[in-house]
Amino acid sequence: SKLELNQVSGPTQVSGVKQVAIGIGHVCALKTDGSVVCWGSNSHGQCGTNGSGNPLLAPHTVGFL
Repeated sequence: SKLELNQVSGPTQVSGVKQVAIGIGHVCALKTDGSVVCWGSNSHGQCGTNGSGNPLLAPHTVGFL
C-alpha cells in the first residue's frame, strides 16, 4: 500500500519523545518511558506490525520489543 498525503487528516502529537529515527516513508520514536511508537508507509512491516504492510496514519505502539 502506498501512503498518499491526502489520507492524513492532520498532525498527531506524540509526547515524551527521547529519540527519533526516520526511514524512507516511516518514523519511529523512542519515548522516555521506554516504549516505541511508529507510523508511516509500513510497506514492509517496518512500523512493527509483523509485516502487515498497511500504512499507519497515526502512531502505533510497537509491542514486541
